[in-house]
Amino acid sequence: RLTSRYFPSKVGGKPAWLELTSIPRVEAVQCSQCAHPMVHLIQVYAPLSDQDTCFHRTLFVFLCRNSQCHGKGKAEAFKVFRSQLPRGNPFYSFDPPSEDDSDTDGERGASATELPSSTPSSKEPSTQHSSAESSVVGDPLCVVCGCLGPKCCSQCKKPQYCSKEHQRLHWQKGHKKECKAGGSTVETSAGTASSSLLLRQFELVTEPEPGDEDVDDDSEAARWQEFNEFVRRHGNAGSLDESVDVGELGEAAGEGPSDKQFKSFKKRMARAPDQVLRYQRGGDPLWISVDCQPPVDAVPACPCGSPRSFEFQILPQLLNHLGLDEMDTSSIDWATLAVYTCKASCLHGSPYKEEFLWKQDF
Repeated sequence: RLTSRYFPSKVGGKPAWLELTSIPRVEAVQCSQCAHPMVHLIQVYAPLSDQDTCFHRTLFVFLCRNSQCHGKGKAEAFKVFRSQLPRGNPFYSFDPPSEDDSDTDGERGASATELPSSTPSSKEPSTQHSSAESSVVGDPLCVVCGCLGPKCCSQCKKPQYCSKEHQRLHWQKGHKKECKAGGSTVETSAGTASSSLLLRQFELVTEPEPGDEDVDDDSEAARWQEFNEFVRRHGNAGSLDESVDVGELGEAAGEGPSDKQFKSFKKRMARAPDQVLRYQRGGDPLWISVDCQPPVDAVPACPCGSPRSFEFQILPQLLNHLGLDEMDTSSIDWATLAVYTCKASCLHGSPYKEEFLWKQDF
């Protein structure tokens, strides 16, 4: 259900591409700082009910796994792509699967549910991608990361790769032995290589964000415990006591007592502590601090000329799910990742259009 034909929203693993024959070229998914291939962080299926060209629409976020590229104020270690298709297209049935959610307008939250097996996508085609609903054969994919794979093993000619780096990794994880046997069991070693590189795979479970009136007082202690852990990891505050008031909480997390922004963030996160993504196209991000917010002119317009507007944000709780929340100062970290997309959701340029991400740090 996390393959392309089901239009999934998910975290980690290999990307489930939407448009299958114009997948972003290798250079487009490389880190602009270290030039290493990025890995899939999250994808959000977000069709627009008022645009025929956006009957299917998915946003993909990639990140660099090199922690040295993730310093404060650096968003270059992330990239965002938008892909969209009309209802009638060469890849998918006119009638979508029942799991499809056709309307994503409004404010929503998403929590991450880990799959029974978090090994990234060893059951998907290793060298070619297809929707299983048409005769269209998609671009070849790297057996390790699932991005475009224009290269192949020079000996057995079977596995495809995006880069020499992933070819070496696959070789070390078992393809050296497989290759001598004719490459007949590529999927086994590819799964091992993928597991050592890609992020753990989760399905995003989407539901409306609860209001303040929906918060159950009986779960207050559990919410405090989770938020204490959040502050301990990111605010250098140690554990907190339930008697601490909001002003003291702000000071403990590194914010002044008058910082209403942190107070607002804490209150909203208490509604759904396991939320990892917040979706509100055309709305406003929920910032954790008054610092490190984008200036008015920081979000560039789309190449089509349309302004970009906020669509969703990735919350810091996801770091814990992915095991990236180490307290080392050089580790991958963020307070929030705000994604801005073309307000017109245009068709300008490539089928995978690069969008804009703003990283707010703690």
